[in-house]
Amino acid sequence: RYDRDTFGKVLMAYPHFQFRVEALDTGALRIAASPVPVFPTRDFEPVGEGLFQADDGSFATFREHGGRITHLLFNPSGVLPMAFERIPPWRSAGVQLGLIGLMALTWPFLALGLAVALWRRRPFDADLRPAAFFALAAALANSGFLMLPATTGLAFFGEDLGLPAFLSAPGTPPFFFGPSASMLAVLSLPLVALGLEAVVAFGAARAWLERRGSFGARAALTAFVLLGAGFAALLSEWNLLGFHL
Repeated sequence: RYDRDTFGKVLMAYPHFQFRVEALDTGALRIAASPVPVFPTRDFEPVGEGLFQADDGSFATFREHGGRITHLLFNPSGVLPMAFERIPPWRSAGVQLGLIGLMALTWPFLALGLAVALWRRRPFDADLRPAAFFALAAALANSGFLMLPATTGLAFFGEDLGLPAFLSAPGTPPFFFGPSASMLAVLSLPLVALGLEAVVAFGAARAWLERRGSFGARAALTAFVLLGAGFAALLSEWNLLGFHL
């Protein structure tokens, strides 16, 4: 089970909660935790129609809809049965954590590059400097969002992850009583960045139409807008764009 309509949906990408099923040539199934091996990999031999069992007594079966497998049902720890929803490869923890890691590196370096370019007054001349300043502010907002773990929804497990006290106090998780003021402030950063990126997009479009500034500066601002749109789409997929509480 996971939240589908709130920012808690991001926990679906938590590495501990995903498994990979592989069909072996022998007809058995190999089920492994992916990408973090929190449970031992087990081979499940067929023991009935659509039913598989491991040496330790664990079972595995599937749910289908329209001839397509949609769910895996098994007891990975040998204690409690669990149900897992089939997800496309692009939504897997490895891909999503890779994208987040890439963004976590890109936005701070982009902010630094914009700050240096504005300080050196190249390549953004007087016509494009305002748009570049808005781009710098957006990059800083996105960087701040990624640097605060509360944006990932993992603050619910703050005590286990060792997060700062203002994100998750010791004892009962504060999210039991609703998001904190600091959490709401963090969630507002992508919205602020999106508004700033809209201003950059307007400035870049106007520069292309009126042929203001150098080609390189116009291309850089356009690439910035596209990156911002892609990042916003990624956040929206996980209900992190806005206040989905």
